[in-house]
Amino acid sequence: MNNFDSESETKEAAYGTNCFQVVWESLVDSVFGTVGQTEKEKYFYPASRWNFLDRKPKKNFPLRPDTIMILENAEMEKCHEYPQKKNRRKCFIIDSKYYSYTMLRNLDSEENESEQESVLVHGSIPGSDSIQKQLTYAQYIDADIKTFDSENRAKYLFNHKNIFNVFILPANNIEEKLKYIGYATSDWHDGSKNYHTIHAVTMDTKFLLENGNKKSCEMQKELAELVERNI
Repeated sequence: MNNFDSESETKEAAYGTNCFQVVWESLVDSVFGTVGQTEKEKYFYPASRWNFLDRKPKKNFPLRPDTIMILENAEMEKCHEYPQKKNRRKCFIIDSKYYSYTMLRNLDSEENESEQESVLVHGSIPGSDSIQKQLTYAQYIDADIKTFDSENRAKYLFNHKNIFNVFILPANNIEEKLKYIGYATSDWHDGSKNYHTIHAVTMDTKFLLENGNKKSCEMQKELAELVERNI
């Protein structure tokens, strides 16, 4: 970054980082997140614990979803106002991955592997570990599943039909700010619940950099509609 004195006419400064994944997560959360950090830690962070024979139980660090977006429905006018009835609220669990989907497409153009033989390259699209985390986040807030301390978390438990899993990846989307590219499923779930499918959406990187400092009801509704159209 260059330092400018008060007499300089230059209005721009350049910033650099080796951990742009953190920046990407923060920008996505600033646009789509409707639940603050304190609420997320209290209601959306599933953890595990050890019970020993010779000492007190110990809690492991919890899993931490990047962004929680709660909307009444995709058509509502005000994103942050929704009724108290939980069955009308929809929860989108968003994981921001700074992965190169373009790299995956370039590799596909060079390979002629069958679907059975094809193996994803790490860093091009989220892998099985990330998919399992999304499923765990969703199970933790599924009202049908009696998870740890679920009685005290009733404020943020949802009907499984109203829980959606989403990956957001960067891209150079020329015409669309958000673009649906596909979805992931797992061999260890039967697909009977909406959140068993994890939807993948790319977001135009330049647009996010220019607009990542503010909430956007328009973008929240657009994302919700995009996901629900592909269920």
